[in-house]
Amino acid sequence: MTKLKSIDPVGPDKTDSHTLWLATDFHYLAEELIGDENNFKNSYAQRDGKVTLLCSKIIDAFIKRLKKAMPSALIIPGDLTYNGELASLTELLTKLNGVQKIGIPVLIIPGNHDIDYPSAYNFSGEKIEKTDNIPQRTFKALCRPFGYEQAIFRCNHSFSYVYELEKNLWVIMIDSNSEVNPGTVGKETLKWLEEVLEAGALRGATMFTVTHQNLIKQNSLASTGYALNDNDKTAELLRKYHVSANFSGHIHFTSRAEDNGITDIVTGALTVSPLQYSVITATTDGDAWTLNHHYEYIEEYQEHALKSICDSTRRQVAHDLINAVDSQGFNIDLGEDDIQRMTEFAVYINMQFFARQKILMTDEYKEAWQLWKKYARSSSRYRYLAAALEGYL
Repeated sequence: MTKLKSIDPVGPDKTDSHTLWLATDFHYLAEELIGDENNFKNSYAQRDGKVTLLCSKIIDAFIKRLKKAMPSALIIPGDLTYNGELASLTELLTKLNGVQKIGIPVLIIPGNHDIDYPSAYNFSGEKIEKTDNIPQRTFKALCRPFGYEQAIFRCNHSFSYVYELEKNLWVIMIDSNSEVNPGTVGKETLKWLEEVLEAGALRGATMFTVTHQNLIKQNSLASTGYALNDNDKTAELLRKYHVSANFSGHIHFTSRAEDNGITDIVTGALTVSPLQYSVITATTDGDAWTLNHHYEYIEEYQEHALKSICDSTRRQVAHDLINAVDSQGFNIDLGEDDIQRMTEFAVYINMQFFARQKILMTDEYKEAWQLWKKYARSSSRYRYLAAALEGYL
């Protein structure tokens, strides 16, 4: 096994508690790339309800809250940019540099939208045009000051590293989004991970991990393409060294799953309703550390965010119902009343699902769900609703 070289830690002074903030999936789009808002809206009107046109204001509101709270660190598990635009990353890092200047360390890893993403566009001109994206070497060069440089252990094969809050409290940031194989931790990084886990165990450190993609499959909706491709191997390593908590993002909605001693806590996207971030508290009795977690929300733009996700759902449902077929494969001419009932049911389920709020199946909603079963069972929207309703029916 390669001998690890430990770098002098630069974390906070010894204390009996730490508060960490975690916000993910900013999908920040530089203001210079938006230009004419209608140009952007017409091209991306069918997307998932991100409040992209207000992302700068939402992040400014978040940073204002952050500076007031002064947590021990801010953790960002990837998808910093909308679709991998270099200008978006540069503009966002300027904001985050202001956070670090007042003494709050910012810990970053890339998401699947950040490195070498093929859909980086400029919407500011008369025509939508390609813009510079972010090669892996550029991401590493620009983001080194945000966690990687301050780490006590760094991986040479990825942007993975260990940030030491104290000598016995470690945050292990695991990069799974290389240019070569996005969504995969990979053999070399897994080898490095075992080395740092062993080192932490020998030192008696309490360790938790952070990934972009989910460590544990959250439900039938968020499985393939959402969990790490090598999640089983990664989880096996964490169990071996008694790491019981991972924090992730990627799927844009709130979730939590447990598997054989490991809990994967998912934070929804900061720029998707309900504009959520996580607060993690770590306390110690002098020996081990105990982690607690809860969600908080950006209140200022809730109305805009809710309207965005509801409007997006209505557009998508309208498209799905145009193509609705019955069980024999014949096109169905749904009445306007039925379409309205099915649509508002889908909007309600999506809204509750993203916010991880309880779904109340009223008689009206039960009837609407039966319409979905009868007329649109073959649609992708039906499968989405069925996954969202797991555990409720």
